[in-house]
Amino acid sequence: MREIAEFAVKTHNDEAKTGLEVKKVVKGETQVVAGTNYRLLIKVKDGAGMKSFKAIVWDKPWEHFRSLTSFKAVPAKV
Repeated sequence: MREIAEFAVKTHNDEAKTGLEVKKVVKGETQVVAGTNYRLLIKVKDGAGMKSFKAIVWDKPWEHFRSLTSFKAVPAKV
C-alpha cells in the first residue's frame, strides 16, 4: 500500500505543483476490477502541517499501467 500511496502523492504533486510528502497510510482497501482499485486514506506533510487525503489509484501491473483517479482533501476534524 505504501508504494501506491507514494505514487498517488507524487502524481498529485506533479499535477498540482505541490510538495506533499507521505507520512502514513491510515487506511487502505482494494477492489479487483480489470485491475485493482486502491482506496487509501493518506496522512501527508504539507510544509510544517499535516493533512489527510483520500486517494483512488487504478493499477494494472501486467500492462504496466497505474492511474490516479481521485485525490481529495479530507476536512480536518474540529
